[in-house]
Amino acid sequence: ISLTSLRAVRESERLTLAGWCQQLPLCSGFYKLDNFLGHLKTDAPADSRIHEVNRVRSRFPYKIPVIVERSPQEKRLPQLEKIKFLVPPEITMGQFVNTIRCKLPLPPSHSLCVMVSGRQVASLAMTMSQVYSENRDQDGFLYLSYMSQDVFG
Repeated sequence: ISLTSLRAVRESERLTLAGWCQQLPLCSGFYKLDNFLGHLKTDAPADSRIHEVNRVRSRFPYKIPVIVERSPQEKRLPQLEKIKFLVPPEITMGQFVNTIRCKLPLPPSHSLCVMVSGRQVASLAMTMSQVYSENRDQDGFLYLSYMSQDVFG
């Protein structure tokens, strides 16, 4: 999919939650997990993370760099294959959480809880731009962590 076609899709239609899983290229991951066993923020030096954010933002200035990792308390769900995402600023947190949910083997009886910077749950109605402006790290990434929760009994 070309960048031009992605812009056309983004501008021409609003994505519904039901159709969001089919439109995953809009939320493109840009880092494949190889031998990563830990948290990127603590494992990678700050200078390299800042350099990576600057490099990515220079190529994609309209995208938000997001890192999504499994919470240390989570024991059932696996780590995502791709942990870094470039996210359009106008999608809501709910749409992004649904995208993450589509990538995980989560049964319908479980809810996915996504924490911002490991401290709080962001409103699902907030846009990613709002979440980023309020919670981005000093290195320029927005850090999210996920865990599953039982919703029935």
